[in-house]
Order: sequence, then structure tokens, then C-alpha cells
Amino acid sequence: MVYSRRHLKKRIFFTTSLFLILITGFFMTYWIGLNSNYSQTPMEAIEKARGDNFLEHIVQQQPVSDGEVVFYLRPINNDQVVVSADYVRKTWRGWKWVTGGGHSGSGISLVKPDMSLGEPLSYQLIITRAEADFRVLFGVILDPDITRVVVKGDRSRIQTPVNMIELRDHLRFYDVVLPYNLEESIELEAFDSQGRSRFTTMIDNQSSGLKNATVLR
Repeated sequence: MVYSRRHLKKRIFFTTSLFLILITGFFMTYWIGLNSNYSQTPMEAIEKARGDNFLEHIVQQQPVSDGEVVFYLRPINNDQVVVSADYVRKTWRGWKWVTGGGHSGSGISLVKPDMSLGEPLSYQLIITRAEADFRVLFGVILDPDITRVVVKGDRSRIQTPVNMIELRDHLRFYDVVLPYNLEESIELEAFDSQGRSRFTTMIDNQSSGLKNATVLR
């Protein structure tokens, strides 16, 4: 069969157009897939990983070198709350959740608890990936006599004060961002207004589990 030059041009144009449409569709699908795990805000990234309406009370958003740590409270049964921190990384595609965690306890409540039922101070260490270059220590303070909390290395005497935020008249939140390359253990110590040590505990920075402070009587 012999085709005219005009007919051949139409076939070439149609074939080329179809090829370009298919290639464009493929790359658009690929691009959407690449970006489906990214969000426009840190909160959207957390709820994409954790679930819708997961963030009920944001305490603060702490900027770090390549993203943000979002601290928040999540109510559970009987007025108790989970004290949580999530690290989200900022990239050119958007925000992506990396890691996080939280803890609760019998004394961590939105209403003033019986202090005999819970610990006066809690802490949790969130360990990020090595390339993130930081770790996060956070928790809550229930003892009203505590006015200052510091973190010290086990071999150096440099004291790093924590950030403290008043949540309720009986409940204060604290946090501190620490270097990733820590010593084998660090000391968390709390003081009253007279400078007397009220609580202290040693933290193994190779683990991220929740522990409670030891009370010094």
C-alpha cells in the first residue's frame, strides 16, 4: 500500500503525540508516587504517619538543622495524656515524618493528680538517625518545687538548661535538643529555687526508653 506524503506526516505526528502523552503520563504518575509521602506542613506529615486528628494539643515546634521537632500532648483515658515528640524533615519535596515517640504515667494528667500516685518528673530520649545530628530529651514536671532542670555529660561538667513551658498550674513541659554524638551516659538533674538538688537520674543515651527520675530525700 502506498501512502501519500501528507498521510505519512499525519501518521508520524499521531505516533509521536501518542508517545509523548504516554511518557508524560508515566512521569506524572512516578512524580505523584514520589511525592505521596511528603506534606505541605510538619503537622500534615505527622498525621499522615500517625493518623488523622492525632495532634490535639501542640506544645511547641522546635526548629532543628534540617527540619522540626513537634512536641504535643495527646489525651487518653481518665484525663491522662501522652507526652510526645515527632521529628519531621524538610526537603525540596515537602515535609516527611522520620521518627518520634511518647510516654504517659499515672501522674501525667490534665487535672491535678495525687502526687503519691505518680513520679514528680519523667523523661524520654528520642534518638534520631545519625545523619540528623541530634537527639531530643523531653518530659513533664509535676513537682512545683522544681524551678530549674539541667543536663550534664558524665565526663564533662558543662550544664545545658532545658526549655520549660507552663501547661497547667501543676503541669510543666520541658525539652532540650542535644548533639547526636553524646557521651555514654548523661545526667538529668532538677533543682529548687534555693539551688538544692531535688531529683537526679543517669540516662543511657544508647536507648530511648522512658525512665523516671530518682527522688533525693
